[in-house]
Amino acid sequence: MDVFFNGASFAQQATSLHHAGELLKRMMLAVEALVEIGADEQRMYRDEQVQDRLLTPEHSFKAAFDFRYKQIVAEQQAQAVAGATGVRTRLAPERDRFRRLLARLTQSPFAADVFDAPGYVVDYEDIDVTYAALGYAAHRTKAVFEGTGSTAVVVSLDECSAYNAAWLAVSYLVDGSDAIEQRAVWNVRTPDCVGRERRLYQKNSKHDVPSHWAGVEISPMHLDDRGAQRVLDRAVKLPNEPRLFARHEGRMYVFPCHLHNERGQWYHGFSVRPASLRQADSPIYNQLQKLLGWPELAI
Repeated sequence: MDVFFNGASFAQQATSLHHAGELLKRMMLAVEALVEIGADEQRMYRDEQVQDRLLTPEHSFKAAFDFRYKQIVAEQQAQAVAGATGVRTRLAPERDRFRRLLARLTQSPFAADVFDAPGYVVDYEDIDVTYAALGYAAHRTKAVFEGTGSTAVVVSLDECSAYNAAWLAVSYLVDGSDAIEQRAVWNVRTPDCVGRERRLYQKNSKHDVPSHWAGVEISPMHLDDRGAQRVLDRAVKLPNEPRLFARHEGRMYVFPCHLHNERGQWYHGFSVRPASLRQADSPIYNQLQKLLGWPELAI
């Protein structure tokens, strides 16, 4: 997953330094949630310098960050004087996590220095965003992939009216082509934005023994819950198909969704032989083979 920090979302939406600090905290938690589902620290990029971007009409990102950081340190010192060890240990990691956010926003590579000169144009609400975070994310977004959420994500500061939707609709045009493609770019502002896409594994005892499901021979789920969750995080979502599909160490897995609400999506899973899947559901088998070319399917 490629992560692009959206400098344009730092748009004076905060009403005070305290409010700006809260917005930055939401961004910190959002990025941490992305890391939990597979975002790679080495694939985070920025599109511009944000140190001097205004978060309030009078205060820059740097001023807001310094304000919140001093708040955390002051809270830690006050709790140390009071002898509240539990709070002190909680605040120390928050201080370090906040500094990590600063490093991500100010030291991550510039996307323009990493990716080749674009052979495409991206428009968002009639604005050319080709060289912005949104443009790079649109180019790197794929419809079918192994993972959760998207292959690319824009991280925006919350409460910016121009970037306040979960998915941003852009027009994508390859140079020399007349066909404009509409793409949806995942826009993360808070940890809830990630939570709504997060897949949660919940063991189902009916898959403890071999069985059949919709004509497919089912093998027991031999992974423990933690291992199954990791495989589920990498599973593939096919168009118009509620089940997810994954592979791990030479095996294939199917994950049906048994609960989906505002808190997330819950799946159970089982192992399936490729030959059995091809016999029972050849359209799905053929899609996986065509779109992903998994070696497990070469039977």
